[in-house]
This record gives sequence, structure tokens and C-alpha cells, in this order.
Amino acid sequence: MLEESSEDRKAAKRGWFPSSIGLSFLVAAEAERLAVTVRWGDYAQETVESAEGGAKQVWRRTPRMVEVETPLARAGDAEDAGPADDGAAPIHDVPGSGGLQLQVVERALDAAAAGAGLPPGARAVSVFLVNRREPPPEGEDPEPAHAFQAGLEVRGDRPFPARPDLRGARGGAGDDWDERVADLQYADTPEYAAGHGVSADWELTGGVCHLVRTTWMPTADVRKTDTFDPPGVELSMEALGALAGAAEVEAALGPLAAAYRAWIVERRAEIAASGAAAPAEVDEPRRPAAPNGAQRATAEEPRRPAALD
Repeated sequence: MLEESSEDRKAAKRGWFPSSIGLSFLVAAEAERLAVTVRWGDYAQETVESAEGGAKQVWRRTPRMVEVETPLARAGDAEDAGPADDGAAPIHDVPGSGGLQLQVVERALDAAAAGAGLPPGARAVSVFLVNRREPPPEGEDPEPAHAFQAGLEVRGDRPFPARPDLRGARGGAGDDWDERVADLQYADTPEYAAGHGVSADWELTGGVCHLVRTTWMPTADVRKTDTFDPPGVELSMEALGALAGAAEVEAALGPLAAAYRAWIVERRAEIAASGAAAPAEVDEPRRPAAPNGAQRATAEEPRRPAALD
């Protein structure tokens, strides 16, 4: 990123607009309040003595942290209000911040979300940190009006419900094979918050979420994928290329298809036992057509390209 000189700043006339970051999450019908921790850093120039003995100017960071308690509307009030606009959303000043504000928006869930297995009366909440500090006079450094490394941490008096993936429920991606695979693979990995202008993270205690936060560097655990060598299967390409005919190929690779079928049966049993979805939902809409691979691997007639039919 290019740095501006003082002359560039004086020559360019700037417009100042409030900037913000935020979090969206769900709250239970019984939730009455949120405890929001706001963190940021303020920078100010100071004159210090350099190693050579002269004076030099440096930027010194002052960390800030303020806790703000925000009441929530009752579930019935949120439903009566409907989607809130900026004017209707409650605004809370962040004490001692010089112009930072919290804006809290509550919305009743639509029909698709309400039918996605959520607790009755659950509603959506968005918390935004907005910088409404006064801009500096023309020609002065703008940094004192900025809030650096800003972050939000929200705790609830009730556990936060998991956010459902509504793309399939609303007809957007329910028929997409890759989406159904991801839906099945991550059925036991719920999402509890989404970020606005920033990423989101959360903490679980005993499988329950009481805390969501913003994060600038999100991380995720990725499971290691190991290869599987079923007994009795020939995997050497050199050995496979030397086979004389179909019978030898079937003998060499047949156990692979059998192991794949057994793996599919085991996964279906795990899904049914996990309670992540009803068996009927898993068997048809959510389960990709995994047996097709095993069927193709053991087909007697090789499939010809459609263009040659």
C-alpha cells in the first residue's frame, strides 16, 4: 500500500463516512440481554529520543476495552416490529470511546428459517460497532479518529442456537450435488455466527455456545485424509497394466468395490445413529448418490461416451 505524504493529504479533499463491523447470530425466545465487549486500539504520535540521541516521532498504541450491556426486545415485540431499519435499531454509546457506538438490530425469522428445526421464538440479532468519531480538521492526521484492530465479543444470558443453512430450504442450492455432499459432511459442525466486514468465531462449552466474537484471522481444523489400502486389491499400475483379461482385472480390483459398498453402509448407520437428520431426510435429499461409484466400478458393460451413441 502506498503511503501518502503530508502534501498529498492537504491537496486531496476527503469525505468522511462512518465505518462499521458486525456480527449476526440467533438468540432464543427467553434471551433478555447481551453483554458486548468492545476492543480496539488508539494511536497517538509521541516524541521520543532515538538511539543516536536525537528526537524522533513514533506512534504509540493504547489498547482499549469497554463492556456494554444491551437489552433485547421480547420475542413477540421483535415479531411485531418486523425487519428493523437504521432509524429503529437501538444505539448504545461506547463509554470513553470518543464516538464509537453499538447498533443492535433484531428481526423475526422468516418461514423458511422458522421451519428449520430452530427453537420456537428464536430470532436473528445483528450487533454492529460503528465509528462515529468526529473527523479531524483539514490537514491534520486522520489516525486519531480511527479505531484500529477493532473487535466484538458477545455473550448471551441464554445459549446461542446454531444457524441453519437455508440455501436448500429456499430452493437456491438444494439440488446441487456438491452442496448436498458438504451438507452431509458438515452436519455435525454447526455455525453460530456470521461476520459483516470481518470473520466470525465462537466458543463451545459442553457442546453449548454462550460466546461469539469477531476475528480478523479465522482458523479451522481440517481433518487429515489418509489413503485406504483394502486387503486383496492390486494398486500397482504396472501390475494392472500387465493383466491379461477382464477376469484378472475383476479379481484384482473387485475387493475395492466391495470395500466401498461396506463403507457406504457403515456411514449410513453412523448418520442414522447420530441424530443429525431424520433417516428419510438423509436417504434421499441429503445423501449424494454414493452407490453410483460402486455400481460403475462393477458394471459388466463399459459405459460409452454419449457423443458416440
